[in-house]
Amino acid sequence: MVARRLEISVTAYFTTILYGLVASFLLRRSGVIWNDIVDRDIDKHVERTKTRPLASGRLSLQTAFALLAVNLAILVAALWPLNKSTWNYGLIATFIYPGVYPLMKRVTYWPQAWLGLAMNVGIPMAWTAASHTVPASAVILAVGAWSWTMWYDTIYACQDKKDDAQVGVMSTALLFGGNIRPVLAVLAGGFSASLALAGAANAQGALYYVISVAGGAAYLLRLTTSVDVEDPKSCARVFYNNGVWLGALIFAGTLADYFAAALYPQTAGALW
Repeated sequence: MVARRLEISVTAYFTTILYGLVASFLLRRSGVIWNDIVDRDIDKHVERTKTRPLASGRLSLQTAFALLAVNLAILVAALWPLNKSTWNYGLIATFIYPGVYPLMKRVTYWPQAWLGLAMNVGIPMAWTAASHTVPASAVILAVGAWSWTMWYDTIYACQDKKDDAQVGVMSTALLFGGNIRPVLAVLAGGFSASLALAGAANAQGALYYVISVAGGAAYLLRLTTSVDVEDPKSCARVFYNNGVWLGALIFAGTLADYFAAALYPQTAGALW
């Protein structure tokens, strides 16, 4: 969306995407390491996580901290040349949100809500990096992406409901209980609506609405109706398909719409 709105060149567009992918990989890697450090004693008692390197004893705590330090150092170095607003968002994304996240499941049934903040701070960060502003379209998309994170991480948490209840770990999967299906439907609908509203605010074109909005909503509906929240394998499959295929579908729509606007600027901002 940023690239289309600001008419960023193709070279700059793909350079920025590559930069974002590397930064996202390092940030996720750091978050996973820190999460495994904090949860190592809990993970020993959960069937799905008991074979993780720290929980199983295959990796020492000292080595884990060393790996975390290296990842964080690279991330901070990557943030260094960015403007002040983006730098501030980057520090929040690197230290505060992921730093607190593993502790949330010990004090609240809403760790997924905190994860939604952690996962989607990159949206305003991308806008400030390119334009020093956070427009309405970015705010709408960030709120919708929070809803999306709530949706997929609640499904992810359903894999461990029984073990979590026994060891005292809290999650929205346990909180929602028998109401989980209608809640998932509302969260999915919120995300789909945000894609449409953010697109309107950003003057997206027809390809975005056909592929990202309509296609994304159809696939999200399929995932929501097909998941068996009592079957860990079904939850794992839907979580995987969401990350790979739904994410790719939404990106494909924004990419196609960006190129359409670049090649046919006279149609920019036209829905049809």
